Amino acid sequence: MKRIRDALKTFDKTVNRSKAEKYKEPPEFDFKGQKIHDRQRGQGPQMTNEQFFQSTRFEQDLVMQPRGIRLKNWGLLGMFMAWYAGVMCFIAYRLKSDDLEQMENEA
Repeated sequence: MKRIRDALKTFDKTVNRSKAEKYKEPPEFDFKGQKIHDRQRGQGPQMTNEQFFQSTRFEQDLVMQPRGIRLKNWGLLGMFMAWYAGVMCFIAYRLKSDDLEQMENEA
């Protein structure tokens, strides 16, 4: 019990000390001995305008497909929608033509 009580008392000191050891401040001087200024720390080379616009161009996957492929896709979408509407109409016709009272009595 005493060991548990001691561990709980020193828990905050142990945790805070271990976190402080993990995260150290970046060094003030580089390997040549020159002082590192804050504006230089963490910044890489800057892109030119041409490099920026090249990096934001569309990829080949995002370019519009040819007309034939687009027409084929619209045709397949239309066929799917017609099939779906046909199934819904068939279900509505079957429900309308069936005698619902007779079906309820049988169930």
